[in-house]
Amino acid sequence: MIGLDIVSTSRLLIFLVAIALLGYFEYRYPYRVVKNKWTHLLSNFALIGIATVILRVLFKVLLPLSVAIVTVNNNWGAIHWLGLSELTDNVVMMIGWVIMLDCAIYWQHRLMHKLPILWRFHKIHHADRAFDFSTGVRFHPVEMIISTLFKSLLIVLLGIPVIAVIIFEILLSTSSLFEHANFRLPTRVDLLLRKILVTPSMHRIHHSVVVTETNSNFGFSLSWWDYLFGTYRDKPVTNEAVMPLGLTQYQHSDTSSISWMMIQPFKRS
Repeated sequence: MIGLDIVSTSRLLIFLVAIALLGYFEYRYPYRVVKNKWTHLLSNFALIGIATVILRVLFKVLLPLSVAIVTVNNNWGAIHWLGLSELTDNVVMMIGWVIMLDCAIYWQHRLMHKLPILWRFHKIHHADRAFDFSTGVRFHPVEMIISTLFKSLLIVLLGIPVIAVIIFEILLSTSSLFEHANFRLPTRVDLLLRKILVTPSMHRIHHSVVVTETNSNFGFSLSWWDYLFGTYRDKPVTNEAVMPLGLTQYQHSDTSSISWMMIQPFKRS
């Protein structure tokens, strides 16, 4: 358990450093005006705080890292069943596992948009009319539980090594903050970077009120999947700096209210 504590602390420190850096850049070089900035930040972080408490209290043994440790200790997963466990320490294989997990999250994201029962919870993320790094933690607790179970099942079935899970979880949380950041990279830098990674300008299109734009640019960390599976969109229909964000039906709702975010998915459409 000491090892788990060290990893958790390290991940938290990296997460806090990312918040500090992105918060600074948003303060110095904001791309769009975010009204009631502090209320927005506090509400979004309060939501992820609630989700984190629920996950740790009710699903501690199912957190991806814990599952990966149990999986390795019991030789579960395809990599062990096929007699390939000696490859788990291979650097190339490790990178491959991280890329595979990122691809899986891309498809999970698409399912969140496709299946009505999942969209009920994922739409809380999209209902945010602002767009800053805190949007990257705005996920309903039920969506967090579903995502955790999905990743845990994948780890067990494939036998994904612990170090790969650690790297991926750090990459996932920090990239979610970065891609929602309220600043804009220089055009040349953005176009070059988005050939590998999802940039704020690329992901901002995904938060447009235009449905066809919402259903594009699903990638979280790597942008490759949108190119490969035909969901990439290079720019929005309207000017990126002023295009409406969020969901059409909630443009006049108090979507930053904690009670609204928690209860809305359970209301009848």
